[in-house]
Amino acid sequence: MTGRAEITRKIPFRTAMMAQNRGFIVVFGFVMAVFFLFGPLPARMADHNAIRWLLGPIVCPLVAFGLHVLFPYRPYGNYYARREGLGDLDASDPDAKRLSDLYASPAKSAIALEKSLLPPGAWCYRSRGSLAVAALPEGVAAMNKRPGLRLSVSMLGALGLLFMPLAHEALAQQATFFFDDFNGSSLDASKWKTDIATSGIRFADSVWTFPASAANYGSVTVMDSRLTLANSSPTPSCPLFPLIWTNTAIPAHGDFELEFRMRYASPGYWGDGVRIVTMPSAFEPALGSTEPAKGQYVLMIHQDNVDCKGPNISLLGYPGEGSASLAFDTAWHTFTLRYQDGQSSLYVDGAYFAGPHPTPRPHCIQLGVGEVGCCGDACDCCGCSWTSFSVDYIRVTLLKATAANTSTWGTVKARYR
Repeated sequence: MTGRAEITRKIPFRTAMMAQNRGFIVVFGFVMAVFFLFGPLPARMADHNAIRWLLGPIVCPLVAFGLHVLFPYRPYGNYYARREGLGDLDASDPDAKRLSDLYASPAKSAIALEKSLLPPGAWCYRSRGSLAVAALPEGVAAMNKRPGLRLSVSMLGALGLLFMPLAHEALAQQATFFFDDFNGSSLDASKWKTDIATSGIRFADSVWTFPASAANYGSVTVMDSRLTLANSSPTPSCPLFPLIWTNTAIPAHGDFELEFRMRYASPGYWGDGVRIVTMPSAFEPALGSTEPAKGQYVLMIHQDNVDCKGPNISLLGYPGEGSASLAFDTAWHTFTLRYQDGQSSLYVDGAYFAGPHPTPRPHCIQLGVGEVGCCGDACDCCGCSWTSFSVDYIRVTLLKATAANTSTWGTVKARYR
């Protein structure tokens, strides 16, 4: 009978090393898979690709298994075996031939599945020409005899991974703090302040005051589940625009995500848009108050027909993207502001845009403009009207302080951009 030491000498070093260090290789493979699929890579434009998230865990193992089937491993037919003096040893040595036949046999795939899918501690051995499992529960032994059953367990795990994002979305809906899809014929007074929407005081010359009585404020309409603010015929000497706001849409504590979908309908000389701002106190304009209308913005979406086309997207600490050389943009866009640990990140149409940047905590959402426009005598170049825009919905979702989101891959990846 061939001794153990003699058989060991007939096994190529790298083959034996991989078998002895299987645990480390499996863990290292999982870490690298997570890193390359979801993790940060310096000098690479990382993203939040849902297709790769869903398909990666399924496709990558299948690719590896396919390569294993198409290009079977030959322990004695490679450069390293020849360098050790074991090249083509299976042609003359019966023990080496048994090992080589095992790698080339149809049972090879079952062995690979066995080592990959069975729990740690399962000892596999070759007995009477078939695979068997020693010291395993009856159910696991049955699985060992039926590779299809073992594979079904893997597929169930894969399906579970596929449904994880859906479950996350369902949980996110439960954590919704504020939502308005403007369904109805007028604004919800429990959500929005409309006292001076199209009348009343405005901020002019550093104070809240009443404008000229003949001034046209424009209109606020809710139709087809969309909110529209417009003023196509302002008074040139005192150009005004509608203003509505809410102080209750953003939570006072904790991390959150604010998302809204909007589009600019028509261009004008005076620009307007959406402001997510922080205020010293709740925003409540009062006659004679000198508190600025716009506060300190954390996020501002603004577009006019002069020098802020594109539109101009400004996250505090990040310069705006608008430019006079760009075309006036009338497409629908979804903006997502994620506030975590005192920092804000911005995503536009699902793609990373800027951040994370340290910002104050915003308190107020403003739609429209509270200031009186200026330079009416120079508006002939670009249309003496205000830019109009529509909002489809606004949603604010709480980001619960759990291990799943206190430090997300998206936050880490953003720092490598």
